[in-house]
Amino acid sequence: GNAEAEQSCEVWIDGTAPDTTAEAPIGWVGGSATVTLTATDAHTSVAATYYRIGAGAQTTYTAPFAVSAQGTTTVAFWSVDIAGNTEAEDSVDVRVDATAPSTTHDAPTGWVAGSAIVTLTASDTYSGVASTVYRIGTGTVTPYSAPFPVTTEGTVTVSYRSTDNVGNAESTKTVTVHVDASAPAVSVNATASYVNTAPISIGATDTRSGVGSVEYRLDGGSWTAGTTLTVLAAGTHLVDARATDNVGNVGTASATFDVAGRVDSSSTALYWPAGKVATGGGYWLGSGRYGDTTPSVATFLFSGTGFDIISYMTPSYGLATVTVDGSAYVANMYSASPTYQKRSFTLRGLVNTTHTVTIERCGRSGGGAGSNISIDALDIVGTIVADTFAPVTTSNADAAWRTTTQTVTLTPTTWAGA
Repeated sequence: GNAEAEQSCEVWIDGTAPDTTAEAPIGWVGGSATVTLTATDAHTSVAATYYRIGAGAQTTYTAPFAVSAQGTTTVAFWSVDIAGNTEAEDSVDVRVDATAPSTTHDAPTGWVAGSAIVTLTASDTYSGVASTVYRIGTGTVTPYSAPFPVTTEGTVTVSYRSTDNVGNAESTKTVTVHVDASAPAVSVNATASYVNTAPISIGATDTRSGVGSVEYRLDGGSWTAGTTLTVLAAGTHLVDARATDNVGNVGTASATFDVAGRVDSSSTALYWPAGKVATGGGYWLGSGRYGDTTPSVATFLFSGTGFDIISYMTPSYGLATVTVDGSAYVANMYSASPTYQKRSFTLRGLVNTTHTVTIERCGRSGGGAGSNISIDALDIVGTIVADTFAPVTTSNADAAWRTTTQTVTLTPTTWAGA
């Protein structure tokens, strides 16, 4: 009947697995993401916590760890308590971006006219592009929002780069843009006047894209490719020139000049009854003529816009009155020392029609020793007109009847009134 005193014992039963939470960045991070795991157990205590990065090996958790794999990586984790209860595997997604964006351009590779339009395209595989900036030459850094023009003439460097949403910055890139907004410089090397032949050359330069083509036209005719031409026709001429550069800019130039046809003083179209012929000595272009008597009048007709008198000029030569269609001018054939084959008279700008010209010995030049005149040649901007008119003879007789002997005087005149 002896009864033992009541005894007791405690029994601990833990049928619940631990609970593990993860502290990880919610969005994208640059470089690497740090993950902290915290495990708790309601009854006993946590024996160990484990994790696995992506498809990697199971690792015992001892401290916060870094996830550096780029992209979205799943980190699995769980804990086991001392009673052997194993937590169901949980996971968290970690997003890492360690790569800068990449920016491309579509700038033209060669020269362009006026302005070059540049489009920038940025891409980022992971966190996305936050911003793109550019700078033209040494100008201000500008946020990129749309294609932009480069209008600075010449060769210009455009710098650009992009930054992603976690701060990764692309290294600065550059592209060279070539803009040509100026027309070529064009020149026509014509002088004011030529004799018999006018060799004309055309110059064109372009410091940007270069000269693509050069053309010219004579007196409003058709355009011809080339840089040289020779004009033989006597008269007043206009040369237009144009040069196109390699992006289409066009430069122009023009020049007006005379081509005079040289007529030797021996021409029958020069009427000079008192003119004496002089040759030899290398003084004359062909055979010269001179006048040393008074009156001494030379006459000719020409159709055109102007003429020159070419003379042998010495101290013994003087002045001539040159009358053109009734208007008088003076030619000075005096020279302190002998000079040969020189222009003693020039007239331009006449109406392009037929003109009558007389050249008459009229006296000494100041300081001159004589009053002779000479004509070595005539340079006609046009065409000399030959004398095809018969002389006209007049008399002083009237129609009245006379009872005494009368003296009749006959006066011949040429087509020019000489």
